[in-house]
Amino acid sequence: MVIAGALALVSAMSGGDTVQVSPDGKRKGTVTLSQALRSRAKTIVVHSGRYEFFHFETVASTVTIKAAQGEKVIFSGAVKVDATWTPEAGGIWRFPLNNGKLSANRLWLNGQLLQRARYPNFDAGARYLNGTAKDALSPERVARWKNPKTGLIHSMHQGLWGDEWFKIEGVNADGTAQLSAPIGNNRPSGVHPELRYVENIREELDAPGEWFEENGTLYVIPPQGIDIQKAQLEVAATDVMFIVRGEKDRPVKGVRFEGITFEKSGSTFLHTTEPLLRSDWQIARMGAVMLWATENCSFVDCDFQVLGGNAVFVSGQNKGVSLDRCHFRDIGASAVCFVGNPKSVRTPLYSYGERLSFNQIDSNPGPSSDHYPVDCLVNDCLIERVGRVEKQSAGVQISMARRISVKNTTIHDCPRAGINIGDGCWGGHLIEGCDVFDTVRETSDHGAFNSWGRDRYWGVDFKGLPMPPDMPKWDAMETTILRGNRWQCAHGWDIDLDDGSSNYLIENNLCLEGGLKLREGYFRIARNNILVENGLHLHVWYPNSRDVVERNLTWRGHAGPVGMPEKWGDSVDYNFVHHAGSGVGPATQMQSISHADSHSLVGDAGFMDAAGGDWRLNPGSPVLKTGFKPFPLDRFGVQHGRLREAARLAFVNRPQKTGVASALDHQEYSMLGGRVKNLSGISEVSATGMQSETGVLVVESPSGSPLARLGLQRNDVLLSWDGRTISRIKDLESAVKTSPRPRTIVVWRGQSRQEVHPSS
Repeated sequence: MVIAGALALVSAMSGGDTVQVSPDGKRKGTVTLSQALRSRAKTIVVHSGRYEFFHFETVASTVTIKAAQGEKVIFSGAVKVDATWTPEAGGIWRFPLNNGKLSANRLWLNGQLLQRARYPNFDAGARYLNGTAKDALSPERVARWKNPKTGLIHSMHQGLWGDEWFKIEGVNADGTAQLSAPIGNNRPSGVHPELRYVENIREELDAPGEWFEENGTLYVIPPQGIDIQKAQLEVAATDVMFIVRGEKDRPVKGVRFEGITFEKSGSTFLHTTEPLLRSDWQIARMGAVMLWATENCSFVDCDFQVLGGNAVFVSGQNKGVSLDRCHFRDIGASAVCFVGNPKSVRTPLYSYGERLSFNQIDSNPGPSSDHYPVDCLVNDCLIERVGRVEKQSAGVQISMARRISVKNTTIHDCPRAGINIGDGCWGGHLIEGCDVFDTVRETSDHGAFNSWGRDRYWGVDFKGLPMPPDMPKWDAMETTILRGNRWQCAHGWDIDLDDGSSNYLIENNLCLEGGLKLREGYFRIARNNILVENGLHLHVWYPNSRDVVERNLTWRGHAGPVGMPEKWGDSVDYNFVHHAGSGVGPATQMQSISHADSHSLVGDAGFMDAAGGDWRLNPGSPVLKTGFKPFPLDRFGVQHGRLREAARLAFVNRPQKTGVASALDHQEYSMLGGRVKNLSGISEVSATGMQSETGVLVVESPSGSPLARLGLQRNDVLLSWDGRTISRIKDLESAVKTSPRPRTIVVWRGQSRQEVHPSS
């Protein structure tokens, strides 16, 4: 991390008018940017050129920094280096990088990004991590490495819940690599057995476009078609280009960036170590542009491209930050992060497994301080190709913040969620008019929109006492609204409200593939949504959750409910299930599953052109009988002229459905007085917290049944029976015959592996 390379705008001054800037300050009537920022000018007009940010700090007043009209202005985190190369064997060229004064982080030759030496080699078409190999850590390969301690392992999470990085710290006695603790994931799993690669090893430098640095010397195999002796070398010199920083009682106000392109910052993945409460995220509290203690700062018509970490990071106390008509592309981590200070959270916890009893919890509602972003806006932006390096990332990330709005924004091509809300602190967010598609490309069990709500109330041991009825709103104080958006996710859900997400209104959304998931939580209203080719995924609700699910138009009704209570929320009713070509009647299948839906219907919805993707309803559609109210289906995403056409083409050319249905037997079987089935499908995998389709799910374990007397409970996943692995129903049948009185049963219960020892 090269914080010394940041440009700090740290206090407000007054006076001055307009200053003109050129790259070297030698153009008539201009000064350098450094001089301008130290002046009292209210407006700094920056003329065309490239401005490098390295070892640059200054103080500026409330100021507008804008590109001269019609001119291209680039603020770069990379520096140009005049290199004299020496050839070596194997097509490799060597160069002492600035006599060791500059450390390589990311490199470009003639503007082309190079890849750090890796195995397997970079494959732009591979789904995971641009290429993975099971033998990346084989002892045979490790034995080839002269200095393995330079190496890094990049791995998918074993459950595909993001990714993890590991430093290679040595070699074990058995020839395997000795690895550091995982970096970059708050629910680490260890290295994936197949989906991983190794990088930054000298012996893996073997392909055009790769590089390696050791002891200040740079080794490069140039890309095909580039003459390295004539090429321009650029090296990322800083991870953070601008810091707009105020103080708690003296925030910086009114700084405005207009028409500026920010590009080529360094990677930050090894700094992604800060846990964001009990969410699955760790984060690097860094960005190409950072804001601390500001008010009403803005970015208008700016581009953020080819950045190694986060693009814009709004950290701690900030009010009224806005981004309008901005374009983000090829971002290493997340495009925009609104992340508060955890010291503002009452009774904060930092890992999934942490639990408290009720008497340990601060019962005062709301935050304990104002060190968090509030009343901020992302509007009319295009965000594409984020998470190029870090897979636990999003187009917009919100954590420990309040009243953040994301409106009329297109987000696509994401390894994980397009928009992620990491916790309930403190709600009031508005997601409206957005178009979010081609998401969860490299991961699974997630959504185009994803949220967690592992707040103070979640997982508490109440010692048999009732939970205070308003406790879920102690943190999720204001209702978060998802309204009038279009969502698409191929490897999860279009909208995924996970663990504890509470106090949501979800209405007038068009979901194109993954449907709507509501895991346990409180005070959720899901109404008037269209769920194309999918349905409602309701998982492990609390009794008396106060949820309302009404007037939704679905294709599959209740698509895989898991672990639901006897009564589902306040109301589940007036929904419509589309069956093309069929007559209209009561939704009896939904009713049999939910023991509700008494007014829900099934039949042909009467679309104008479902085959052509036009889901508007014809006049007189039977769907209208449920109280469903049609909403506009042509107003999603960015509207600004310079960005709208690119967004439209991206949607038209998006990958078609890639979700794979489970090939396993879904049938329920009677066994030992209860009912069991193969764990199958993403709904059951997600609801149980498993990482793959393996094991046998206990559907029912009636009191007094042989299954219950063995100590097995509803929603247990059987994994082994007296040492015999249970992957499928047939394994369980065989194990019961061989060992009818098992001494040890291993189950997955409460999202952890547990042993059950039946009494004799």
